[in-house]
Amino acid sequence: DISRQGQIMLLKLCCDISSIKATLQSNHTLKNIRSISENSDGFIQTDDGVMKEIDVATLINISYKNNPEGASRKKVIETQLHSGTRAAL
Repeated sequence: DISRQGQIMLLKLCCDISSIKATLQSNHTLKNIRSISENSDGFIQTDDGVMKEIDVATLINISYKNNPEGASRKKVIETQLHSGTRAAL
């Protein structure tokens, strides 16, 4: 099982928004991350907001597959310059 904290750690791997420098140094080659957890009742639990941000980060990586510098710039624009995204995370 992966907790919400585990999902946040995966997001930080793909796109660390703690600073612009950290975002630029995040992984820009991961293309796909899936996370599914089950609670004691067998229901799937994920934090949709965190998973959405992981999906956005990996889609940027796919879009810039041969250009990691372009991916890093796009992630900075999407996360550092949009205060709503930063506040949500």
